[in-house]
Amino acid sequence: MMVVDYGNDKEKIELNDIINMWESFINDITLNISKIIDKIKKEGADFVNPIIKNALEWISNFQDETGGFKNEVGEEPLPTITSYVIIAFLASGLKQTERISKAIKYLIKAQKNDGSWPYYEATDGAVGPTVIALKALRMANMDRDESFIKGRNFLINYIQETINEDPKPLNVIKVALAITEVYDYFRYHELRDAIINWILKSRTARGSYGITLKGDTESTITVYEALHKLGVDPTEKHMEDMINYVFSQIGENKLFRRCEDGEEKLDTTAYILCSLEEIGYNILEDETLLSVVSSILASANDDGGFPEMIGKPSDIETTALVVTALSKSGVMKVVSLERLNVLLQKFKNTISNNGGLNLKEMEKEFNILSMKIDKLNRDLKMWKSVSGMLASITFALISLLLEKIL
Repeated sequence: MMVVDYGNDKEKIELNDIINMWESFINDITLNISKIIDKIKKEGADFVNPIIKNALEWISNFQDETGGFKNEVGEEPLPTITSYVIIAFLASGLKQTERISKAIKYLIKAQKNDGSWPYYEATDGAVGPTVIALKALRMANMDRDESFIKGRNFLINYIQETINEDPKPLNVIKVALAITEVYDYFRYHELRDAIINWILKSRTARGSYGITLKGDTESTITVYEALHKLGVDPTEKHMEDMINYVFSQIGENKLFRRCEDGEEKLDTTAYILCSLEEIGYNILEDETLLSVVSSILASANDDGGFPEMIGKPSDIETTALVVTALSKSGVMKVVSLERLNVLLQKFKNTISNNGGLNLKEMEKEFNILSMKIDKLNRDLKMWKSVSGMLASITFALISLLLEKIL
């Protein structure tokens, strides 16, 4: 039971009652679903949050005839950018089958003979682009494809060869990044403990990682994710030191800095959120990270994209990372009351021509729920640009039910 205190007006709201209310609402709609389903489809019923949708529409401008995506109009497409975009589209749930299919074909074509992917088509392959490409193919359910297996073997071989060298910071970061994708191979491997000990030798004095003496947040969260996936207990001191260091770099604008005393950056912030989500971190239950999400949402540019730093032009890699981070976290299943009203109006307009439903009763139930959500939002102050947690739950229910129907 959720208890909300409004001063003199104490009200107990049972979540099940609200869910049941929505179930009743949806059940009424499904009575005539055979008549309205075609109209809803023709109207393009779309439950992707407008912020995500606008960002992906902006990104779409940078795909060329090869299927690849580029940083700027007129430049050549880049495998890494293309991988980030594939991940963003698939994470969002927005259906773009043809666009993504073309991007995947480009990505496979860009793979090198040794199984790696390059930053630029004309250069040799590297660990970073290969990891991102494999993540994209895995999300596209292509983890049995020959290209995926070749890329995976490239990373496994790289790790096995590199841990025989000195644990230089850059090598450690690259090995950790590779492990985030092929951890399942090493988690029960005889080399597991040797890899962990090799990585730990590269810690800075405060427990962070990076190519500088002070380390940086992106490298540190990458190592944290790698060790976590290898089965290292997150309560161990060196793990707690890492996560504390990363969170200590949240600045005044509630975004993460990459380096101490550096600028707060949206790409760094989104990267960290994605890494936390990879290991099952529940952003919706962390007030600090919800504040970070609020800052990200407030940083969107008028063109729909997101910049590397607040006030700068939109950047495609940053925008793709932001879309992925927000989509995977679940926060973008939250819907504003305005959107709920639009949704209801769409149903009313569609159903009115089919009859068989008591629209007044439906609207009455909807209005009761809307007032409760609005009251909760004002009290909890979750964030300024979207509705609160309760709306997230109800909207997720709507989406789930309608996905089954549609």
